[in-house]
Amino acid sequence: MLLFRELFLQYDTDLQLDPDQLLQAITQIPFIVYTILTLLALIGLMILSESQYGERLIGIDIGVCALFGGYTVLSTKALSSLLSTIFVSVFKKPIGWILVAVLAGTSIMQVKYLNRALIRFESKVSLAFFFYCDQMLIFARR
Repeated sequence: MLLFRELFLQYDTDLQLDPDQLLQAITQIPFIVYTILTLLALIGLMILSESQYGERLIGIDIGVCALFGGYTVLSTKALSSLLSTIFVSVFKKPIGWILVAVLAGTSIMQVKYLNRALIRFESKVSLAFFFYCDQMLIFARR
């Protein structure tokens, strides 16, 4: 988590990017490493969620939800940045639609895995654990 915190501290969070700058930013080595590591973690946790461990360990479903949440936040920030710079013409470029698809897909998956955790475990435990994970992710990005 500290590695991700250091990676995010290198970048100005209020930076407004145009589509070309955004494409350049997502092809940088730190972002590629972040994406590979989080996708591997997501795949592993999603597989575990379908196994017997998913029925016993709350951190699996909440972890999937939190990792999808990271992509939701990133795509929201990128889309917001593009809308601030080029407004509606963002949808004339493929990157705009890709960001909308990522935002929609990750939001749906967050709800799916949070609901799964709420069904498998008591809501007072699931929501508290989700809140803790969410706060840790927010801290890592500051």
